[in-house]
Amino acid sequence: MRRILIPGIRFYQCVRVNKAFPKYLFAMLIPLSIAMSACSIDVRMGRRPDVQGLEKLRLQESTSIDVLAALGEPFGRGKAMLPGFHSTPRIMWSYYYGEANLKDARNAFLFVFFDQDRYDGYMWFSSLINEPPKLPPQQKQAGQKVAQFYNDRGNDYFSKGQYDQAILDFNKAVSTTPNFAVPFYNRARCYYFKKEYDKAWDDSKRAQDLGFKIPPEFLDDLRKASGREK
Repeated sequence: MRRILIPGIRFYQCVRVNKAFPKYLFAMLIPLSIAMSACSIDVRMGRRPDVQGLEKLRLQESTSIDVLAALGEPFGRGKAMLPGFHSTPRIMWSYYYGEANLKDARNAFLFVFFDQDRYDGYMWFSSLINEPPKLPPQQKQAGQKVAQFYNDRGNDYFSKGQYDQAILDFNKAVSTTPNFAVPFYNRARCYYFKKEYDKAWDDSKRAQDLGFKIPPEFLDDLRKASGREK
């Protein structure tokens, strides 16, 4: 059995089944990017998953038919396991949505798990604006482990001066666990060094609102660099 590993999740026999994405799609990206350079275009791939629909389902009672009714056909089907949470591989459906323009690109990944044919929870990663994920209670611990992984890796990128890559990981951390204050502060530090001071202030406020005590030295440096008090 071929196994593919990504942080926090083990995938088994993952296959793409949604025919809505033709094989030649990625071959179109180069001419598409050239066309986009001459005008303003928003590009979207997939269908935005309705995560709120999953909140109405019952663990170990709802079935795959209920998930289909809530989300539609998945982008892929296979098997996966969350180490430390699942004792055996679970059936997994994956959903993907992406949107991009000339300045930004954001994605959402939704993984729905089944125990046999019974709904067994989901995992949700998103960098979409104003759309924080919601994890079922029984998966909060798993979500926190994933968020901690991305926060730690983001710190590693930060220490190397790779601020853009660090920001991507901090984005994933706060998307997985929105009440995790530390990644907001860490992302603020990245924006400070990128001289994006308004974003640094925004993330600093978010961290403080979540109860994180920001070092006074950082706030003093941010005030001096930005010319703002808060």
